[in-house]
Amino acid sequence: SLAVAPFAQLSQALLTSRYRWDTLRAGLRSFRSLRRGVRKSKATKPTGYERQAQAQAAMDEALPNLIHTAWRAVILDVQATARRTAELVLHDKSIDSQARRQRAQALERLGRIFLEAGRVEAGKAEYSQASVRASFQEALAGSMSRPPRKARQVD
Repeated sequence: SLAVAPFAQLSQALLTSRYRWDTLRAGLRSFRSLRRGVRKSKATKPTGYERQAQAQAAMDEALPNLIHTAWRAVILDVQATARRTAELVLHDKSIDSQARRQRAQALERLGRIFLEAGRVEAGKAEYSQASVRASFQEALAGSMSRPPRKARQVD
């Protein structure tokens, strides 16, 4: 049992590192795709409608990679948060070993519930390119809007 723990930790660290590299590669693909669109646009010197159409085409080409990259970043964040939370809950020295064991069993049960719910939802998921594009554009617009300025308080 004690010999397995370091192997499991190493295995988890390797998987996490691989996932991070995959996320970085996906981000680079997104960047390259957008850069190709910009270069193509500069080479043809479009005006008005042509520029807008080329920008839309570049976004359509880059969108799958952008979504993939964003999704992987969210997964990494959730995994890190869940891992740290589990460590805190399972290694709490302020309670006895029986309570920690019960926590571990409850956490395992919770994990199984989440996995099953994810499988059910994955089976129902149907996304069109248009709906994904609309959601992405809405999120992008929201992230670029400036928050209202706070009024200065007079002392």
